[in-house]
Amino acid sequence: MKNKEKLLIKCPNTIYANRIELLLSEQGVIYRKHDENQDGRPGSYGPIEGISIFVFEQDLPKAKDIISSLRTNPTKSIAWCPKCGSEDIQYLAIRKESSLSAIINILLILIAGCYFCLPKELIPKTQHWLNITMLIVLLSAIIYPFLHVRPKNCKCKKCGHSFHRSL
Repeated sequence: MKNKEKLLIKCPNTIYANRIELLLSEQGVIYRKHDENQDGRPGSYGPIEGISIFVFEQDLPKAKDIISSLRTNPTKSIAWCPKCGSEDIQYLAIRKESSLSAIINILLILIAGCYFCLPKELIPKTQHWLNITMLIVLLSAIIYPFLHVRPKNCKCKKCGHSFHRSL
């Protein structure tokens, strides 16, 4: 017997679709996502484009129960732009640390490493220079956690504002 797929929901944006996908996968419901916005034939699915999520017919009641909390209270579960209030946002790639922090730390460690790599003629190998080198390494270790900026994981398509939103 072949399982039939049924349309569970048509989502207006990727944030909403991703939340539904997460909920379904946590509960072990098999689904298929079809993003009509990424299709090469725009308009072939009717006037309302979006992201369709399909489930097997026997899983449809369970899937509807799972996503009912999102449908009844969507503002609590979807990200929205704090600047303009739009729900038309996209996820950004999340980086674990800021690039500024990484660059500063790399430069400080390279400066300290020069002390050990350069010949005595360029940098005298005295206790004074060793103390300066150790101070730079210590400064790098102290600055690193404070430059860690919370990564922005959402961007509004309407106004362009980037912001962080916990999922």
